[in-house]
Amino acid sequence: MNNQNNMTYPIPRVERQSLYYASLLLEDYAGKKSEETDFHTYIYQYLILKNNYPDLANVFLQIAETAISHLKLLGETISLLGIDPKFRTIDLTTKRETYWTSENVSYVQGIFAILNNNIQETEQAIQRYQLHRNLIQDIYIKNLLARIIEEKRNHIQIFQTMLNQFLRK
Repeated sequence: MNNQNNMTYPIPRVERQSLYYASLLLEDYAGKKSEETDFHTYIYQYLILKNNYPDLANVFLQIAETAISHLKLLGETISLLGIDPKFRTIDLTTKRETYWTSENVSYVQGIFAILNNNIQETEQAIQRYQLHRNLIQDIYIKNLLARIIEEKRNHIQIFQTMLNQFLRK
């Protein structure tokens, strides 16, 4: 199952530094629901499924690799925007930093629960990325977010296909 579209990623660039844009991207990068969380969730799913469902587990491993790509691109963009890409979010009003924690990982078990949860979480991620894309007025960042959204939509199709396969069994 192909977990990535054949398009390449845009090279991280920004029109100018912006702490506001960086704070939005930090949510996607290392917020409670973020690429960092996705990566660890998919690795966990790989580990708990690899013995009984190796093909399914390998799909989660491939999608985890995609999350790493997203982390790299977002981290580089956050750096270009003028903020250290530590794994945390920043409330610009209070200057409060909230660091990422493994408590954010979804430890749901069971194939149906995992796949349904992944579909729901990915749909929410798309909504968050679309919101951030609308708030950000930097063409380079908008292009990057559009590419990530496209890949997230592909992941939903993969999860839905796997769910349908298991429902038929």
